[in-house]
Amino acid sequence: MASPYARCPPLVDLEAVRTRGNTSKQCAIEARLRLVPMPHEQTHSHGAHAPPPGFARALPRRSVDDWIDTRDDEDEDDEDDDDDGSGMADVPRALASLAHALDGSLSANDAGARRVDVDAWIRVVHAVVRVFRRFGVAFAPAQADLLRNVDKIAAFRHRHRYVEDMLLHEKQQGISQQDPSGTVAVLWTRRSFHFLWWTLEAYLPKHVARVQDVSLRRALAESYAHTLKPYHGIALHLVFQSGLLLAPPTEAFFARLGYDVGHEADVLVHDVEACVCGLRSLVEHVASFYVQHDIEDQTVV
Repeated sequence: MASPYARCPPLVDLEAVRTRGNTSKQCAIEARLRLVPMPHEQTHSHGAHAPPPGFARALPRRSVDDWIDTRDDEDEDDEDDDDDGSGMADVPRALASLAHALDGSLSANDAGARRVDVDAWIRVVHAVVRVFRRFGVAFAPAQADLLRNVDKIAAFRHRHRYVEDMLLHEKQQGISQQDPSGTVAVLWTRRSFHFLWWTLEAYLPKHVARVQDVSLRRALAESYAHTLKPYHGIALHLVFQSGLLLAPPTEAFFARLGYDVGHEADVLVHDVEACVCGLRSLVEHVASFYVQHDIEDQTVV
């Protein structure tokens, strides 16, 4: 099975950033995004960052309105079908669903500039929430926060087709730093995407070994420290720190996601790689847009 992740380019080269003479603020933000590249990473000759087309498994794409209208029903359904007695979820694999939502989330206009459809962003948020649910009660606060923020974004979807247009409009109106605003909501959902991306990538170097050799709690702790903790005050930090202690064992977590790690290791690796590739492309693009237009907010809450 071809690896889409192998075709993802490395993240920001910090030395190149410094050479370009970027501001220290931009260097700091881009440095926080950077992960250690995987040994098999390669860069496209044309430098494209978008996930390769067609890497996600074919799943029916539901409308954004359906996602929003049935959200509460999905919460209840996921609790019911989380386990069929064997530990396997009787639902489509959560990471495959996320990869499908990510596929095509970044498009390009006639001038070649990349952009994100607001509806695509909302689909990705809901797919990420589905993954977070599989962590169990440990990430109930994170799920609730994502859903609150996606509601704020959905409130603006009738005004703006693209996330970038919404962000620029709010900057012009002087409301980028206000809450509620689409800018603040996209900022925090982007950070959650980054958190999940880092967590999943921790699994990739160990995929040739037994999945039990990967500590989910350690991966979550490291991911939290690099992605969300810098923006969390004491109260939020304690909430997340407590949640980390409740995280399920790694093998149980992947079983909750719908994978039999003993017989579907190749499928699991493929879907993890697809999600890492897609999340990485989306986070890097939107984070760079925030920096470019000086709307990044590093306030601790």
